[in-house]
Amino acid sequence: MPHPSLFTEYQSVGVSMVAFAPLIFLFPSSVKGFRMRNRRCLKMATFDNARTALEARKRVGKAFITAFRFGAVMGSLLAANGLLEELLR
Repeated sequence: MPHPSLFTEYQSVGVSMVAFAPLIFLFPSSVKGFRMRNRRCLKMATFDNARTALEARKRVGKAFITAFRFGAVMGSLLAANGLLEELLR
């Protein structure tokens, strides 16, 4: 039997998928905005992966915080890029 918190996590992911899947099919052009077309984004991701690996040598908790912060920043940048592209069309 899975842990109750794992069930809660799957439940919230499922709700998000059901909510956003119709939007992706209704606005397929917005999906293009979420692609990493830019070398700068790839460079940022590579740099942060190296930073996370270096932090993991010291402490795992510190590595998790570094990776989590970068994920939040990168996710926000990609979402903003997609929204901006849609507004400019």
